[in-house]
Amino acid sequence: MDDDASIHDWQYVHNLIVPGDVLSLDDVRARTSCNRMEVAYLDDILVGCTTVRPPTGDNGATATVIARVLP
Repeated sequence: MDDDASIHDWQYVHNLIVPGDVLSLDDVRARTSCNRMEVAYLDDILVGCTTVRPPTGDNGATATVIARVLP
């Protein structure tokens, strides 16, 4: 995600699926520096987003993969 449109789409999906953890655009931009984040489209229709949190010293060799899919 390297443009405002994809960051906004990722934010929209996240905030719709996880309403208890609403993120601002600045929050999302900050997370792109340490996580691999993607948006998914079917043709031109937004269908979901993903986050991959790489292994860190805190979690050993474990990566976390999160997929959010719109209904």
